[in-house]
Amino acid sequence: METRRISNTKFLISKYEEFTIWETENKRVYDDFNEICNLFEEFLVSNILTDKHYCEEVFDRIILVMENCNDLHFDNEFESVAYSLMHLLNRYHRAQLISRLLVREGLLPVREKSSDILEVGIGPGNMSLGVSDCYRSLKQFGEDKRIEKFINLDFSLDYIEFSCAFRKWLHHFNEHIYGKRNEHTRIPYHLGSFNDVYKVDFQSLKLKYQQDLIEKYMEEYGCSKGDAQKIVDEEVGGWKDAYRYNLVIFSNFITISEQVSRLDHQLDSICRALRNGGSILIVGGIGDNYIDIYKELIKKIQKIPYMKVDFNSAEDDPLCSFSYNDIYGNRIDKFYQNLIAHLDSLDLDSNSYLEFRKEITKLSDAKKTWKVIVFRKQLNKRFVD
Repeated sequence: METRRISNTKFLISKYEEFTIWETENKRVYDDFNEICNLFEEFLVSNILTDKHYCEEVFDRIILVMENCNDLHFDNEFESVAYSLMHLLNRYHRAQLISRLLVREGLLPVREKSSDILEVGIGPGNMSLGVSDCYRSLKQFGEDKRIEKFINLDFSLDYIEFSCAFRKWLHHFNEHIYGKRNEHTRIPYHLGSFNDVYKVDFQSLKLKYQQDLIEKYMEEYGCSKGDAQKIVDEEVGGWKDAYRYNLVIFSNFITISEQVSRLDHQLDSICRALRNGGSILIVGGIGDNYIDIYKELIKKIQKIPYMKVDFNSAEDDPLCSFSYNDIYGNRIDKFYQNLIAHLDSLDLDSNSYLEFRKEITKLSDAKKTWKVIVFRKQLNKRFVD
């Protein structure tokens, strides 16, 4: 009798409870979080916040970053450092929870081939870092439980980021992480492939890659264009599989309604670049100003062939919030207290720094909540690519 192959989605869902128990017993989520806290603190203290004047420039931007992110272009390193200082840790933990949500819903790519992941507007890297660490945990879970599909997991990460300051930040922060971790993250060490999302056209890039390969073979083999094209088109993978993705992430990137209309062509291009079964992950705020954004996104993306909403988070989803009163919030508080002790040793006393210290004291009563929407591409094929 022929054995029916279980889909990757159903397989992942079937392992979620066991994976969660294993992670809890081994303190994987907290240990990863604590490690990133230590690495981030070490990086700031040893490499970034070492000079009083530099620190003053950073803290002059802190309140601006907290209250007016939509108005900033992060075109200088002081803004990117200020943003990272305020958001990297809490949003890394958010990424940890969202990654487990994707496992729970069977939406994290776990195909036999390597999965390709693209983040649009990566910022300081918190989301991609959290996804990367979730894959690492799944792989180790597979090794412990002898689950072949997880043991053989592989993926690659790429990103689109317009800010040169954030690209520089990612390069140096990843360099620091690589030197300290047994396994490095998959965030590109030598910068992501794309700068401006509004100028990206994956279909044009694929065709250009095809023509470049044809010209290469014509020159190398001295053959005709037709023969070169035949060689290129018959290659397994090759240009046909270039610029294709299993997961595309928008995390706090689409924050105003005007962006949705501006992204009209790019959303279409991204959806076409998704492999069958691939997903677009949208992560953002829950305020009233986001309601219209999500409505417009859903309306626009569902008009694109083969795309549908696969997941739309409920307000009480436990993987869509965390409190600063829990162990993760306490660890963030410890990070800030250690950082303040370092900054005090530099005799930092500017008004903006003192305002930062006041803001930090308010975190103990805070709760972070977010919205998650996942769009999935599903062609009329039984199994995903």
